[in-house]
Amino acid sequence: MGNKTDKISTSAIQLINENIFLNSIQIMKIFGITRSTFDKWKKTKGFPEELYLTKRPIWKKEEIL
Repeated sequence: MGNKTDKISTSAIQLINENIFLNSIQIMKIFGITRSTFDKWKKTKGFPEELYLTKRPIWKKEEIL
């Protein structure tokens, strides 16, 4: 069984150009970071608030970039 990031075959540029919202896996792919680094980023002051349209959090692309 592969890593969850393996399921995203689009490039980081495509993710940025084609999406209004990003999930955690897409953010990790864009910045080339691990889950533990992403979790640290989320805890820092100034990191954008997550939104929930479903059970899983998403973030506005503009705020992440």
